[in-house]
Amino acid sequence: EKVTEERVPAGPVVLRLAVRLRGPCALHMLCDSVLSGIGNQAFTKHFREEGLMDYRSTAVIDHTFFAEVYQSAILQVDTPTPYQKDKLAEVYRVLFQSQWANLQGHAGTGKTFLALLCVLQVLKDPAAIVVFVARARALCLSIR
Repeated sequence: EKVTEERVPAGPVVLRLAVRLRGPCALHMLCDSVLSGIGNQAFTKHFREEGLMDYRSTAVIDHTFFAEVYQSAILQVDTPTPYQKDKLAEVYRVLFQSQWANLQGHAGTGKTFLALLCVLQVLKDPAAIVVFVARARALCLSIR
C-alpha cells in the first residue's frame, strides 16, 4: 500500500526483517553492507522507489541490535561446508609436511573458522605450539 501524506506516521517507525541467507558467506556480506552504511542506502533507495517513505526520510539500521543478531547467527555456524572440508584436508596435509600453513581468501570465506578447526586439531598434541597472527587485534579476540 502506498504511503500518502495523510497516512504518514509521526516519528520514527521500527521495522524488523527476517532474512533467510544462503550461508555463512552471505551472512558476512550482509554484515559488511550494514557496517559500511551500504545497507542504509539500499533500504532508503528501495523504500523511496516503492513509495513506502518520502524523499525527506532515510532508513537507518540499528547497528547495536544488528551486532547482537549477527553474533548469535555466526555462533551457530559450526559445520564446515564441503569446500571448507576440502581446504581443511589440504591445510592438514601442508601442516604435516611443514610446520606452518598460510590461509588466504576473501572476506567471509571462513578462513578464521578453518584456522580454529586446525588449531583445535593440532592442540590435541600436548607438545603442540600454535601461533595465530592477524592484522587486527579484533580478529584474535575469539581465541582465548
